[in-house]
This record gives sequence, structure tokens and C-alpha cells, in this order.
Amino acid sequence: MELSKKHGTISHLSIVTDQFVKEGLITKEKKGREIEISLTEEGQEFLGILKTFDDFVIKQKEKIEKGEETNEN
Repeated sequence: MELSKKHGTISHLSIVTDQFVKEGLITKEKKGREIEISLTEEGQEFLGILKTFDDFVIKQKEKIEKGEETNEN
């Protein structure tokens, strides 16, 4: 899938992906005319944290919609 067609301009994606490379979350490798992007081990760990947070937010939203208490003390 080509990210630039779905998620913005090539220059914007380049800026974002370059920052992710600097943070150690992804690697970029030129393959012909395309660039292959891969998650690093640190990137995979970060993605796991984001998924856990996303799951938490979804559960809290569901509780709010049902009128349940949302405190997780």
C-alpha cells in the first residue's frame, strides 16, 4: 500500500518518517523507486503501548456510554 496516496503528501510523510527514524521507531530502505519502511523492536514495543492505551480508551468510552463508573483506582 502506498502511504502517500492515503495519508498526505510525499513531503509531509518524509518529514514524519524521518522523525520516526531519528526516534528509532522505524527503518527506511530504498528499494528501486520505492522506500520500504519497517518497525524496529522499539517501534514494535511502542505500537504495543499504543494499542493498550487505545483498548483502555475504548473501554472507558463504552463505560461512559453505559453510564458506568470509569475510575480505575
